[in-house]
Amino acid sequence: MSPSHDVPPDATPAGGQPRADAAPAVFRLPGSGYFVVACLAAIIMIPVLNWPAYTGWLLIVPILLAWWVARMRTSVSPAGAEVRTLTGHRAVPWDQVRGIVFPHPRVFGISWARAYLRDGAVVRLPAVTWNDIPHVSDASGGRLPDPTVLRSQAPADEPGDDGPARADRVDEDPE
Repeated sequence: MSPSHDVPPDATPAGGQPRADAAPAVFRLPGSGYFVVACLAAIIMIPVLNWPAYTGWLLIVPILLAWWVARMRTSVSPAGAEVRTLTGHRAVPWDQVRGIVFPHPRVFGISWARAYLRDGAVVRLPAVTWNDIPHVSDASGGRLPDPTVLRSQAPADEPGDDGPARADRVDEDPE
């Protein structure tokens, strides 16, 4: 995480205040997760029906997996993010977030975001991927900047800046 991606504690959009009209967003696991649970349950039924006394306990696996798919989610609002996991939940206000990181994908090319907090804690944001960052930025009311915005779509630089940062500017070769 580079310092340029840190979210200052009082980060607000250009208007000075976070947008209060931002609609909260809920990020969940896709509904196709239940299809995977159903397929797993069908496969597990083969040994359970043949040897119920020995393998009946395997029916717990698809039940727990369905519970996991139903519970895992991240709700984002201008006040902060609320993370719900299999065993509990946690609310994280934006003023405690130092930055958001997407670690290297380990499983199927997907990695969930992690919020690094000012106290050094790390909170995983279930179901929030890199593609969801514009939606997270909108739902946060601008408290979390969108790094995917093209420079031409970004707000104009302030008059007191030392010059506009332009994506098309190329440094000259010093030779």
